[in-house]
Amino acid sequence: MRRVALMVPINKEKKILLQHREPGILIKPDHWAFFGGHIEDGENEEDAVKREFQEELGVAEEFPKFFKHDFTRERIQNKEEIVERFFYVMAFDGNESDLRKQLREGDNLGFFSRDELETLRMVSNDREICYEIFDVIDTLL
Repeated sequence: MRRVALMVPINKEKKILLQHREPGILIKPDHWAFFGGHIEDGENEEDAVKREFQEELGVAEEFPKFFKHDFTRERIQNKEEIVERFFYVMAFDGNESDLRKQLREGDNLGFFSRDELETLRMVSNDREICYEIFDVIDTLL
């Protein structure tokens, strides 16, 4: 089983930041997804999400807020595996064009409203997590 920690930044307009994953990668190719990744041995979930966010976007976050923990199935090439996911949220005031210059993984990023999610190619269980966040977004900020 794979364990991952995922960050969902939320801006002042109450939109969430997602990254577009390159078409040729193994996990969720050509899909919009969260920032984050694998929890290393001996690392706790919060430290993992901080490290991954720094690695992927060049942004240090000291106080992410835990949102949810779940299990899901993901297809990696022709194999399906169970993934344990830890979701964190944070209030974020970064400028989208500056962030795009700092992007270290993925080929694009953007802030999206609940309605805009409908236009994105996403894995359904990721979209559901986004909806859950939008349902309580005022309590998260």
